[in-house]
Order: sequence, then structure tokens, then C-alpha cells
Amino acid sequence: MGRLRAIPAGGGVFLLALLLRIAYLIEIKGTPVADLLLIDSETYDRFARMIMAGEFRGEDIYSMNILYPWFLAVFYRLGGGEIALVPMVQAVLSSLSAVMIWWLGTRLFSNRVGLMAGIIAAIYGPFLFYSGAILTPALIDFLVLTMLVALELYRSSPGWKKTLIAGLLLGLASLGRGNAVLLVPFAFLFFRLNQKTLRKALIHGALFAGGAASLLLLVSARNYLVEKRVVPVSANYAAFYIGHNEHANGLYTLPEFIGSASFEGEVGGTKAAVSKIMGRPVTVAESARYLFSEGWRFARQNPLQEIRLAARKFYFFWNRTESPTNLNYYFARDFSWILRLLPLTFGMVAPFALLGMFFARSRWREHSILYLHISVYLATCVLFFVSAEYRIPAVPVLILFASHGAFALFDSIRRLAKSGRLERTLPLSLAALIALGVFCNYRVPLLKAQSLKRVDYLNFGTLYKDSGDYENARRMLERSLAIDPHFGPAYEALADLASRQGNDQESVHYYELSRKYRLPGQYDRGDRPLDPKTETLLQVADLYSAGDFEGALAGFRDLLTEYQGAGDREITRSLQNNIGLCHYKMGDLEEAARVFEAIRVSSPDYVKAIFNLGKVREGEGDREAAALLYRQALTLEPSYANPRKALERIGLKP
Repeated sequence: MGRLRAIPAGGGVFLLALLLRIAYLIEIKGTPVADLLLIDSETYDRFARMIMAGEFRGEDIYSMNILYPWFLAVFYRLGGGEIALVPMVQAVLSSLSAVMIWWLGTRLFSNRVGLMAGIIAAIYGPFLFYSGAILTPALIDFLVLTMLVALELYRSSPGWKKTLIAGLLLGLASLGRGNAVLLVPFAFLFFRLNQKTLRKALIHGALFAGGAASLLLLVSARNYLVEKRVVPVSANYAAFYIGHNEHANGLYTLPEFIGSASFEGEVGGTKAAVSKIMGRPVTVAESARYLFSEGWRFARQNPLQEIRLAARKFYFFWNRTESPTNLNYYFARDFSWILRLLPLTFGMVAPFALLGMFFARSRWREHSILYLHISVYLATCVLFFVSAEYRIPAVPVLILFASHGAFALFDSIRRLAKSGRLERTLPLSLAALIALGVFCNYRVPLLKAQSLKRVDYLNFGTLYKDSGDYENARRMLERSLAIDPHFGPAYEALADLASRQGNDQESVHYYELSRKYRLPGQYDRGDRPLDPKTETLLQVADLYSAGDFEGALAGFRDLLTEYQGAGDREITRSLQNNIGLCHYKMGDLEEAARVFEAIRVSSPDYVKAIFNLGKVREGEGDREAAALLYRQALTLEPSYANPRKALERIGLKP
């Protein structure tokens, strides 16, 4: 009867979780959160499509895990090559994870703890967020929780089959994120606590480790057959360097030699830097080994700084901030009222989890696998760096302890009230809870910056810009600057956007602002000196902006001579276009028309010259010729706003 009574509770947790996740997926449809793939998401998608095409090779996965691209490839195939099925599958897996949290809470603590933990998991915002992202957490959490269920079943009834199944599940999880394999040495303690003899504990521990290692070795063997050299699975230990260098701050920060956080930026930038140091081309594997050795060298040579970094990472791990490495949870909240309304944050879970671990200390043998599990992910963050994705696998277990902590605190208060000792002990209990709450919720400026979202709007603005959606690109970039009006990289992106749309003078204006507000940091490397020709170009552009068209004309002509000698075709035709604009502004329409016609002959698809020639014809009173040129420019580049506005200005439809 007990099992029958439990079915409605588990089913209710599943339905609540699934309904919220489906509602979230529906809500974010058509938003950048769902429509654009950022950094790792784009790489996973590309690798999955390479798998479908039979082009996925060993070295390609050296800096990325192999499990998730295959997971995507399977459901891409089932979904006809579309992404849409994947978030639905992840929503189901995340809902099943909530059920497993409920089951573990019921088994290890009590029915009420299990139900509360299941409900928290169902409504926990980051779990919804990751179910809709093309990222690993929903899959990894499901695998890790399934492993914990297998180990809990083993604890109550030890057997080699359960041990092997748990090991295989850990191996799968390790294919998705390599740090999961750290549980293997920790698990030997679990088996020792649950076996009467050391011999049996070692045998079962070895079986568990063998199950995990078998999958890793199989994939490594496959990589060797493809690449003819050993390529470990998901061996992104180069990330160790990010947590151990002179600029490390405990969070994810790009090394100085990497230009962007994209896969190509990280992997290509690292390979290029290491190749330059070694004086020869290197593989991804070699560059990863080099960075790891550099991080280890820094750690050995700077013990005091390492201690400070470890303490900072420990604090960051328990803080409510969801520090992003890819898609930002706080950015997604801007597009989801569901995420904004859900009440629970890590800052609420963590204090009660710490309290729950304290209350459960007398039953530590029974809960040993939970403590060990948390230790693995805490150790990962201290060894590498703290991010929401690195911490999220620990959250299910922390939710269990948080639920236990809440009920244990309530029961303690009730017992003390009955015994008449409440007045003496309640202030101490509340003070401890408040202290934990402050510790987990107080944010230093570095953590506050993680939720500003200026970088996220910049990233998505850049994605829209590169895809040709200039309207949404401008909206994203302007939102980035609304958050931080001094954010130089957003001005730089707007400068590029204006240039692509043919607004050269606006582009110069934004570029100057980008130089003014350029600050050292993750997305900009300080005020880099410009070469003399670029400096001169900016000075001449300033003359044009100030209305000194004669001076600008002379400057553009001088620069044209220099760039023509260098063979730079792109800047040459841009300078010719600017010369034509100077003539147009000075009222010399005939000479302006000659310049723009000459550009059209050499570059028939250069829309700026076509549009500017249309302005000349409009200035000459030839409305039909102007309209024809505006439409030609619009046909060549439909997202180009200027010809559309010009047609509307003269009373014609685009």
C-alpha cells in the first residue's frame, strides 16, 4: 500500500515539472533564447550535424564532450533535422529528474522531505532554463541522478549488477562532462561504508570504476582509430589554466590570447598562441597539454594566491549568482515571465542545504553518497572555476538537504517550544540561518556583474548582425548600451552594423565611442594603438562629420593613393565612395555621379555606391532613376534600411 500511495506524489511532481517546462518552451519560442545558438550551443549543433554527415572525427571533440553531440544527432534525425524535438526531450528528462529527487528524498529522509524536494525541483528556475537550452545540464543531471538511484538501491541491497549499472551511468555522464569521473575515487569510501569486508568493498569499487572506464576507453579507442593517436574523451583540461593564471578571478574569464568565447576563438586562439610559442603548428591535444602545464606551473609558484583563489571559489560556489559561461540565465529571464515569477533561487536553497547537512550529520554513513556527490562538484569548481553549469549537477542533492534542513529546523523549534527552552536557543538558530543566508546571498561587484546582461545582449546582437537581421541586431546592441552606456565593445559592434548598412559617418561616430570607452577586460584588451593610416582615416572622417568637405575630400584622396598601392580593395572602394559623398555634399552632383558610376563598373554589387548614386539622381530631379537605383540596392541587400527609407521619402513603396 505504501508504494501505491507514493504513486500520486511522484506523478504529481512529474506533471507539475513537465507542465512548467512545456509552458516555458512555448513562451521562449521566437525569442533569441530559442532561435539563436550561442558559443557551446552552436558548436554542439555543428558537431551533431557533422555526425549525421559522417564527418565527426576524434580530434574535433578534444575540447568538447562527445556525448551531447550524439544525443543531439539522434533527436535531430528523429525530428527531421530540426532542433525543436530536443528541448521537448530535455523537458521530459528534467521532469524525470524531479521525480528521482522526490524518490531519493523519500528513501533517505522522509515522505514530506521527498515531496518538498520534488516540488522544489519541479519549480526551480535554472532547471527549466537548461531544459530549453542546447546545453548539457538536463542530460547530465538525469544521468547522474539515475546513478544515485542505482547506488541507493545498492546501499539497501548490495549486488554487483547494481554496481556495474551505476558505473556505466557514471561513464555516460563522464562522456557528457569529464569531471563526473572524479566520483570514482570518492565512491570507494561509499562501498567501504556499505560492505562488511575491505575485500568486497574493493571488488565492488573496482567494478564501479571499470563500468565507468569501459565507455571512456571505447571512445578513446575509436578516436585513436580515426586520428592514429590517443585523443582522450572530453579532455578539456586546458580549462584548468582559466582557473590558475595571473588574471584568474574564480570565474570564467578569457585568457589574453583568445579573441572570443566561441569554439573557434578559444580553440583556434589557443592553438595559434601555443604554435607561436613552440615555433611550429600544434594539435588541439598539444595546446591543451601546454595550457594545463602552464596552469600547474602558476599554482606551484604562487601558493598564497592559490589559497586566496580557492577561498574565493568556495564562496562563489555557495553564492546565489548563476555565473554564465554560455547562455545566461538572467538574460533568459528577460524573455520569460515564468522564470521571473518562479520564487526559488539558489540563494534560498543553499542556506537551508548547509543547515540540512548539519542536521543530518549523525546519519552521515547513510547519506555518504550525497556528501561525496556534492564534494565532487565543489572540488571541480575549486580546481577549475565556478560557473552555473559546473555547479548545477550538485543542486539536486542540495535541494534534498535544503528540504531536510527546513523540516529539521521546524521540528527543532517545535520541540524546544514544548520543552520551554525556545527563548534561549531560538535566537542562536535564527542567527545561524541569517549568517548562512548572508553568506550565500551577498554579492561582491564581480558577482553582480554576472547578472548585468550587457555582454549577453552584445553577443546576441552580434549573432543577429552576422545573420543579416540588422533590425534585431540594433535592438540587442542598444539594449546592451542601455544597461551600460560606457560598454565599448557594444559601440564597436554598432559601428560595424552601421558600416554594413551603409551609414559610414554613423559608423565612425560609434567607432570613436568604442575607443573612448574601451576598457581592459574579458571582451576588450585595452586601448590598442592603431596604425598610422587608420588614425589618419579617423581624422579625415572627423573633418567630414564637422562639415569640412573640402578638407575631407583632400584627405580621402591622399588615403586612396596609399591604399591603392597596398592593394586593399575593400577600403579602396570605401574611400572612393567617401570621395563621391564629399562631392555630393559640396553640390558637385556631376562629379559625384561620375565617381559612383565608376565604383559600379568595378563593383556591381557594392550597394553603398548604388544607393548614393540614387541620392545624386534624386538631387538632380530624376525621381524615376533614383527609385530604380534604390530598388536595386534593396534587392542586393534586403536588410539595408537606407534605400527603403529613401523610397518612402519620395512616396514610393519599397
